Amino acid sequence: MNFCAEHFEDGVRAELLEVGGGTMPPVRLVLRWILTHEVDSTERLNREAGRLAVIEALRRAVTR
Repeated sequence: MNFCAEHFEDGVRAELLEVGGGTMPPVRLVLRWILTHEVDSTERLNREAGRLAVIEALRRAVTR
């Protein structure tokens, strides 16, 4: 399960660097729950989930 969180973190970092123009913004993200599956828990999908989490967090922050 730890590998899922690591790949998720990779996606979060990649998206934050993209949004921040190459600079990592000072943010904190807490991953409280993650589901794993023998077939569907791939590196690519976990990275994409991390990216989507950042996109959703930014969307919510901007619309408030």
